[in-house]
Amino acid sequence: MTDNEDLPTVSEIAGAALEFLKAQTGSEDGIYLSRLGGMLSQHFRRPTRELLGKRKLSQILKDGLGDAVRIEGSETTLAARLVTESEMTGGVVRFDPVIWAAFSRPLGLGKIRYLKATRPFTFVSDIEKLTWENPKEIREGDIADAALPKPERDREITHKIDEWCVQNNVHPSLFKYEPSSNNRPPKAASRHNILRTLVEAVPAEKRKNFSLQFDLIYELLDK
Repeated sequence: MTDNEDLPTVSEIAGAALEFLKAQTGSEDGIYLSRLGGMLSQHFRRPTRELLGKRKLSQILKDGLGDAVRIEGSETTLAARLVTESEMTGGVVRFDPVIWAAFSRPLGLGKIRYLKATRPFTFVSDIEKLTWENPKEIREGDIADAALPKPERDREITHKIDEWCVQNNVHPSLFKYEPSSNNRPPKAASRHNILRTLVEAVPAEKRKNFSLQFDLIYELLDK
């Protein structure tokens, strides 16, 4: 950890990285860590070295996203990607990676983890770093035992989340994993809006001077 209290927390950096990784759903190769570091630098408006401090980005991703992320390659070719659906275990599939991390990362004795229970999810362990209203508390008893074998621990994490949701009157479905919709084709209504916007961008008195090819209209309306 760094001594600079103004630096984003592990969960904040991991949460921002998660959104970038979700946007790469069309690529199985993920994002090179060198490029991801630059993207995070722009997002937080800080130089990469200042943003990460003594922390390695690969470790931040592992600590913040747990089993939902894979770090692959070596040295300058290290890349991060989200696990595919076929690779995911039940718990990782079911819950958002940030939520999964909030209930799986060890928590010191007497410490409290403050969760932002609305999207985009994040959490901190320092109450002075809260930037949202109505934080939900996660205590040591809400965290799964780190000594359990992985399959058993995955089930325990899922149980802990379900139990915590009951105690805090939160429906578990609110925490479900939702891949980014950035690469999904727009719905028909959205395509009609694209065409309308295109036409309305041309002044009415000048529209007779323009024409659209049918193959372009087809691309906009029926794909």
